[in-house]
Amino acid sequence: MTREKRDSFIVDRLTDLVEKAVYKAFEIISARGGVLGAMDAIVGPGTAGQCSALLLRLA
Repeated sequence: MTREKRDSFIVDRLTDLVEKAVYKAFEIISARGGVLGAMDAIVGPGTAGQCSALLLRLA
């Protein structure tokens, strides 16, 4: 296998791994009710929505 083919294979493999990881992250976020639902799971119910509302008022 030439160096170019080997390097191309490595890049393709890494791309596949990153794609799968990102897809899994989106599935987890979706299962938690979207971005605000996932944020609520981390910081507490309602906190993410309150922060979003505050930022919208400041904008």
